Amino acid sequence: MISIDAPHMGLNDARAPVRVQMANTWEVAADTSCSHIIEWVAHVAREAPGGRLASLVISCHGAPAYMQLGQGFGMGQVDLFRGWAGLIGKIWIRACLVGRIVTEASASEGDGIFFSQMNMTGNGDAFLRAMGRQTGAHIVASTEAQVSGRYNRTNALPLGKLDTYEGLVLSYPPGGGGASWSHRYPSTAILSPTTGTSVNSE
Repeated sequence: MISIDAPHMGLNDARAPVRVQMANTWEVAADTSCSHIIEWVAHVAREAPGGRLASLVISCHGAPAYMQLGQGFGMGQVDLFRGWAGLIGKIWIRACLVGRIVTEASASEGDGIFFSQMNMTGNGDAFLRAMGRQTGAHIVASTEAQVSGRYNRTNALPLGKLDTYEGLVLSYPPGGGGASWSHRYPSTAILSPTTGTSVNSE
């Protein structure tokens, strides 16, 4: 379990499998516009102690270089993140695959679905660098599929907590540089022919 620095805010997309709880928590409808999401988070940040959020936690479905938050954020919407510039210390993305880079080789092994169904660039590294550059925040995201364990939408995570990631997790610095820190957690989202999908013990 990861303790999130306060003051913090959580965004739960209506389709997300896991619900986070922060000091300020917003349940984001699927049709919420990207611009409204940016504007409301900025408003909450300015009203927080010290005029900024230490942490923003986003819980949603994801794909390489894409977050299914409201109407969705991909490379085409990344410039909107400048609306958060200087207002957030660290952004935690609790979503599958956002940091993944889809290559020609990996596309033939299954990653290609993200090109055909979502029309994405598939370059999670470029997306997270751009997000860090626009926001001036540290960005944390995983390159692998995530699982929910015993926490879900009806049994939310404890206040101010985030379950540990599955697989390779990357942290990007403010300013648009490459990942400055990484850690490989167990890859628990693995289909087993005998036990089914492994589940995060948290």
